[in-house]
Amino acid sequence: MAKIALLIGVSEYEVGLNPLPAAVKDVVALERILKDSEMGDFDEVKVLTNPEPQAMQYEVETLFSGRSKDDFVLLFFSGHGIKDDNNNLYFATRITRKSAKGDLIRSTAVPARFVHEVMNNSRAKRQAIILDCCFSGAFDPSLQSKDDGSVDLQGQLGAEGRVVLTSSSSTQYSFEQQGSDLSLYTRYLIEGIETGAGDLDEDGKISVQELHKYATSKVQETAPVMTPKLITLKDMGFDMVLAKAKVTDPKLRYRKTASRYSNAGKIRPVGRAVLNTLRQQLGLTVEEATEIENELLRPYQERLANLQQYREALIAEIEYENPLGESARNGLNEFQQMLGLRDEDVNPIETEVLIDYSAKNQNAVILEEVPPDKKIAVLKVVSEITGLGQKDAKDLVESAPRIVIEDRQKDELDAAKKRIEEAGGKASVSFIPKFAPSQDFTHFSDYRPHTMILEEVPHDKKIAVLKVVRKITGLDLKDSKDLVESAPIVVIEGRLKDELNAAKNQIEEAGGKVSVRLSTN
Repeated sequence: MAKIALLIGVSEYEVGLNPLPAAVKDVVALERILKDSEMGDFDEVKVLTNPEPQAMQYEVETLFSGRSKDDFVLLFFSGHGIKDDNNNLYFATRITRKSAKGDLIRSTAVPARFVHEVMNNSRAKRQAIILDCCFSGAFDPSLQSKDDGSVDLQGQLGAEGRVVLTSSSSTQYSFEQQGSDLSLYTRYLIEGIETGAGDLDEDGKISVQELHKYATSKVQETAPVMTPKLITLKDMGFDMVLAKAKVTDPKLRYRKTASRYSNAGKIRPVGRAVLNTLRQQLGLTVEEATEIENELLRPYQERLANLQQYREALIAEIEYENPLGESARNGLNEFQQMLGLRDEDVNPIETEVLIDYSAKNQNAVILEEVPPDKKIAVLKVVSEITGLGQKDAKDLVESAPRIVIEDRQKDELDAAKKRIEEAGGKASVSFIPKFAPSQDFTHFSDYRPHTMILEEVPHDKKIAVLKVVRKITGLDLKDSKDLVESAPIVVIEGRLKDELNAAKNQIEEAGGKVSVRLSTN
């Protein structure tokens, strides 16, 4: 009996497919684990990185050819998955691309059916496939997903004595996980073997099913939207032993005990007492125990960090535009998918943020501008809407931009805006800060989005201005240089006036000419 593995990682792609740096790192890390005699103990492990279709097909066929009945054969693939119009699955290679019409050029990828046929022809009765890849193709930069749910994996890759592990089954981003060089699913597969934590029944062996369960639990702590799958047609596939566990390792014993007492990113009080005693019995240092606990708690803490990132993005977007428009909604949905968050994770955040924002702000109709020849008509409408006398209404119209009415139902504000615009004025409905009753709101526009424009840069001041622009925008050197040389040009938009004035002062001190204006949308 022999254990043989082929590990394929594709990180480099043609234009149109996003690069996946983690894919090649996945196979290198997995190779180390499988070759280790105390863990994977594989007889042969071959790594194939960034192959072309013919080379990839040759190696897959070689993997399954000439094997004996008792051999264990493992195929691992990390990279992009593509489906054609008939929902047939393909594994992308470094030359995979689509035609001008958007159709997959099949000769540039490896069909899953080819892998299926090669495996069917193999005498090896124990076959495992691990797919850490997307199944809907990321040719559109706005959609880099794992799976759109329409690929029939069991029909295309499932067979008796064969088990298929997939990283996901729903549309999401998950290749590049913050704080790790590896793909999220592969990262926890490796952790389950390397630490022995995948040995759930503590029998000294890690089966395919045990490892998948361990990795799935960790993945969903970090990114609940991900739903890794294990597919087999008969139970025998579940019990295939993939690796050995270090049952005598004191760190492993501590880790398993700590995992039983960890909940919601914390160690329960009784668990702390148990772990303190166990640490002393096992002869572990405080530093060693802390490192183990931090690794255990990391997935939940990463999830909390993702939730906080979403909250901050939502707050910033609401401050820029409220109510949120279609473009803002689409952007937030995309960000949610990138962070691996479900609707039930973000809905409470949105409710809380909106309630808090509404408590601090109020809707208002703002008279933005009145053409001279429309003043009388607009004055009449403003008087009717506000109940002001002619003199006060005239003062209001002539001091535009000004608040006309505030803190009303949106339908009422929209109707008022419409009447002003029909009379020839320009008006908007916006959220503005709630002021104390005695405070003058003449300068309410200071609290609305503004835009900073780099008007002019003297030739001898370009380097100094460029340095400041890089600092306040976060752009790299080339983009900052292009921006400075394109003056007049917008540098920052959608910020409060005070914030932009501070940036304006920095640029002017460097020798540039800058203006800050009220945003027009």
